[in-house]
Amino acid sequence: MFVSAHADSVFAEDVDTTVTYKEGTYYGAGITDDARGLAAMLSIVRAFTTNKLSIKGKIIFGATVGEEGVGDLRGVKAFFDQHTEVDGFISIDAVSPTEIIYLGTGSYRYEVTISGPGGHSFGAFGTPSAIHVAAKAAAKLTEYDVTDVPKTTFNIGSIQGGTSPTAIAEFARMTIDLRSNGNLQLQAIDDYLHQALATAINEESMRAPLGKLTYTVTKIGDRPVGTQSTDAPIVHVAEMATKSLDLTPKLAGPASTDANHPIHIGVPALTLGAGGEAGAAHTLNEWYRPTNSYLGPQRVLYTILGLVGTHETESLLPRRLAK
Repeated sequence: MFVSAHADSVFAEDVDTTVTYKEGTYYGAGITDDARGLAAMLSIVRAFTTNKLSIKGKIIFGATVGEEGVGDLRGVKAFFDQHTEVDGFISIDAVSPTEIIYLGTGSYRYEVTISGPGGHSFGAFGTPSAIHVAAKAAAKLTEYDVTDVPKTTFNIGSIQGGTSPTAIAEFARMTIDLRSNGNLQLQAIDDYLHQALATAINEESMRAPLGKLTYTVTKIGDRPVGTQSTDAPIVHVAEMATKSLDLTPKLAGPASTDANHPIHIGVPALTLGAGGEAGAAHTLNEWYRPTNSYLGPQRVLYTILGLVGTHETESLLPRRLAK
């Protein structure tokens, strides 16, 4: 099986990630997501090496990239493309020692580029505007009737374009994020977005026919919806590992993590917390407090041992035949 934490953070390279400490709490961009996960994973590796733990299955420990932002899970996707024999996966992310994330929220992310001839805002009036198209398409997307169950969302993250108030925009760009916990719902809102863009182009072309508009839609993110049963052996093992620490396991709702991809391709996978307390994730004020932090890696370790088997127990992971 593969056990990992992600090495990337949501922040750009020029962001100051210096860690400060005050009254029992560590502050720093990325201190929890996922620096804490990496630290927890390394403590598990140390437990295996220093205690010479005997196991029946094989474990690969590693750090992935591309979990955040527009990374499109490229690290974990590449790993499973190259290791088709690996039969289980645990992502160490967030901090809760009781929550078990066994479902994945799917998402499509797009960059939409719109181009036109442009011109003077008064003298060339009647020429179509790239920004007008972006505004029309954005307005149509915000009218979409999303479902609460399974939860489905949309977000227009950025709109750029144009040069001045007196120039008809030759260029506009939008970035869009569509998410859902259901495959059918994700596909439905995706179809709606493409229809909204085509309609916006057509409406602007009819309003201002003195020129031609073009547009491109580039998919920059494709995180599959991940579904597996609550009766899956990997879920039961995590529940037992949680109970062995006198904690009450909680099956958490879907989330978007590295586990999405393996679940989608049929590999049992979970995301488990690294222990401690945390807050303000994805902000410059992110903080971590190591209260009972040992519970996180301890539960992950117990879960691993239950799944791969020891000299006294059998592996509880179904074998995956290499392709």
